[in-house]
Amino acid sequence: GLREGIFECCNPASLGEPEFLSAEHHISSRANSNLYTSASGSLKLYFQKWQSDRHQNVRAVVFCHHGEAEHCAWYNALAVRLANFGCTTFAPDAQGYGQSDGARGYFESIENLVCDFVKFCRLKWAEVLDAHCKGPAATKPGFVLMGKGFGALIVMRALVELHELAIS
Repeated sequence: GLREGIFECCNPASLGEPEFLSAEHHISSRANSNLYTSASGSLKLYFQKWQSDRHQNVRAVVFCHHGEAEHCAWYNALAVRLANFGCTTFAPDAQGYGQSDGARGYFESIENLVCDFVKFCRLKWAEVLDAHCKGPAATKPGFVLMGKGFGALIVMRALVELHELAIS
């Protein structure tokens, strides 16, 4: 039968999940290449990557964390512009946001999000260095963190763990 609330987002019992999927096996359209495991190991988290058009000369790697009522795709226009300037941008969806696993809009503690972001930045930074910083003439790209709203809080907290990447 029809439960209270017409839309999943308005129905507190649905956790933001469409009713037609609630009792079925979930089929994901998320590419495995755009997923990483949360710091706790219990969730699959989604991210987007915008590759620089200067593949051999990445000027900077930008890690962007979305705000409270957003997800990573909100930063598409900015990331495309940054790519035009030779930057590679990564933006993860926090647990419970966008295409990441978790109850919609819910996270146990801010520290969980900080740990996920730190893990993500370390993982992707290592991949970029491995791909673009080979050989004696290779130049290391800049390391940039940015966030909006509560994403800025997560970035500031993560910087305590990531400062060596930013200054090295």
